[in-house]
Parts: sequence; structure tokens; C-alpha cells
Amino acid sequence: MFISLDDFTLEEKVGEGTFGEVYKGLHKSSGEKVALKRLLVHKRETGFPLTSIREISVLQSLMHLNIINIHSFCTGPGESGDDIYMVFPYMEHDLTGILENQTIKLSNSIIKCYMKQLFEDIFFILMLAGFIHRDIKASNLLIDNNGNLKIADFGLARKYNSITLTPGVVTRWYRAPEVLLGLKEYTPAIDIWSGGCVFAEMFKREPIFQGSSDIDQLELIIKYLGNIDERNMPGYKNCIVSPRRLNNQGGSEQLRLYLNTFIQDNTAIELIEKILCLNPHTRLKASSVLTDNYFWSFPLPIKKEEIPSFPSSHEIDKRKPRKRELETKYNHINLGKNNSILSRHPPPPEGKLGNRHPPPPSMNHLSRTKASKRPRIDSYIPSKKVKESIGLPPSSKPMTDEIEDGEIFE
Repeated sequence: MFISLDDFTLEEKVGEGTFGEVYKGLHKSSGEKVALKRLLVHKRETGFPLTSIREISVLQSLMHLNIINIHSFCTGPGESGDDIYMVFPYMEHDLTGILENQTIKLSNSIIKCYMKQLFEDIFFILMLAGFIHRDIKASNLLIDNNGNLKIADFGLARKYNSITLTPGVVTRWYRAPEVLLGLKEYTPAIDIWSGGCVFAEMFKREPIFQGSSDIDQLELIIKYLGNIDERNMPGYKNCIVSPRRLNNQGGSEQLRLYLNTFIQDNTAIELIEKILCLNPHTRLKASSVLTDNYFWSFPLPIKKEEIPSFPSSHEIDKRKPRKRELETKYNHINLGKNNSILSRHPPPPEGKLGNRHPPPPSMNHLSRTKASKRPRIDSYIPSKKVKESIGLPPSSKPMTDEIEDGEIFE
């Protein structure tokens, strides 16, 4: 059911990605805080993005306490026609924002509480519902001040049925080695790997493998986990990435030495080692993670309601000081004799500053970001029944899945 954007008061932007921008909002009549995700349609003539169709469809089939669920949809005036918004419950934080906020201290019991919820969510998505999320990362984990952690952003999720899957999914720093190698027949174990990366990040407070390219990412993994071959990566000889391009130097003991530099809890280290296993077939399943000794040893996970409230923290908060720094750099001013304001430097080229982070939209005009398009990987014309099930207006135009430069490739 669609309602009007006029029913909400839009506040600041709290998130953005390739396929959408998220704003904090207030429902005028009820006073409820909400998050409104504006779905980006970069070229209206190509139709509604398949990623958005997929996210709506998946969320409607995944009703779970710890998965962010859609409240409703709303429409508002855009640059060239009405824009569509998905309305979600408002969550005060994303995990990246919390980890980047140095004023927030996370005890071992709080980390256990959050990670227990994460792997409970992954267990539900993978085992009970049969989906692969394909973009588990810290910024897609939303947290409220009641201690609840919820997985968000299901634009890349799909039902798992053991067929050939799309390569190049998952944000690079959380991407499993089998995906980096170009193996198309990957399994739900890729979400377990991503969860393990988030687990270690809780202690280091930054991603543990920060490769500058796919090859660099693979070399970092090899450095700490050892050489990749057919024994620990079935299908390795058929991978897209040539083994000769990789620096196959490293050892399996290096990961423990690395984790020891920022984790003091041996049970946490042992569990992370079992999760970050090269072979996807022997990588721990979510059910095994939840029964591991880590969650049952002292200190026990804190109760959600006992976690203190933190100042609102989102990944985008770190970008704001950087934006102000760029604005200062490009907009030095002089006061002339008549107090006129003269710019010392020309404005930045289009796309370098203002267009990347536009101001929150007003009711009358919504600015639109630009993104360069990667090759189209899918095209979908939904049936009338599918359109009606997600509340979309009839359209004869194809709905495309265009992979854009942005989050899932960085």
C-alpha cells in the first residue's frame, strides 16, 4: 500500500549506497521515527531496478524479529516523476558507525550479544528460509538503543538452489575467497565468511582484510591463511583468476598471530579461525557457531535490554567531516573592499563534491546522485501477479538489474 511522502517529515541522511539513499523521518500523525529508503532509478527509461524488486520480494517472505522489515511504501515528487520510498523502522545505529565512534566502548559481553544475534539471523536466512544474503557487512547491520541487531539491505539476496550464481557479489573486504577466485558455484558459506570478518572487526574496530583490489584481497587472505590449492578450495583449477597471478606465500599459523595483536580472548580467536576457513565445505555452519564454547564461557553475552544507549552513530557520519574539509579546501574566501565575497579557488568539478553527498531532499525537489554503470547482468519483466504482490503500478518497461560502481565493489 502506497502513502504520500507528505505524511512524513524528512530529517538528515543516515545512509547511502548504490541502489538507494536512507533518510531519518518522522510520521506526522503518529510521531513514530522511521527510516525512508529512496530507491534510485538512474535511468527511468530502463525501468525499476531488479535489485529493488528483489529486496522487496525477499523482505516480504522473510518475517523475522531480527531482520529489518518493511512498514509500507510511499511516493514523493522527484526530478522526473514520482520517487518510491520504502519505509522501515528507525534504527539509531549501524555497526560501522558504532565501531568508528571511539567514545563508544564495547565490552566482551556486548560483543557476544551482538555476534550471537548476527549468527542467529544468518542461521534463519540460510538454514530456515533458504536464502543467501550476499552482502553481510558491518554497515548493513543495524542496531537500536534496545540492543537489537538487525540485518538490512537485501538487494543482492537470492534463493539458494545450487545453480550457477552471479560472481562479483559481496563488498570486497568481506568477500569469501571462493567468490574472489571467480567460482560461480559458491554456497551459503560465503555469508558465514562475511560474518567471521565482522566478528573480528568487532575487536579491531576496522575491517581486518582491506585489499585495494580483488588480487590484493586474495593475497591478504593467503598471507594469513596459507596457500590456496585444490585440497582446500575444490574447483580451484577451474577458477577465473589465474593462480600464477597470486603470491602464494603464507602460512595457516599467521592468522592466529595476527588476531592475537588485537584480541585477548582465546575462545574468540579459536572461533574466528574456524569460521575463516578457506575450504567452504569445512567452514563452520551458523548452527555450529552458535553452539561454540565462546558463547557459553565467561563473560556470558549481556542481555539486550542491559546494553547502554549510545549516541546515534552511522557510517555516513565519518564522511561528513571529510566533506566539510573538502568544502573548506575548495571554498576559501576573501572579503573585498565592499565586503563582497570572492572565491580564491574555482568550484570543484562536477561529481567531486556536491553531487556525491547531496543535501536531504525537500518535498518539492529531490537531488539525484550520478553513478557510472557496469554492464547489465540481468533484465526482468515482472508478471502482473508479481507487481500486485509488491504494490507496484503497472508498467510495460523492463525492470533491470544494473550493477553500479559503488559499495558492492569496494
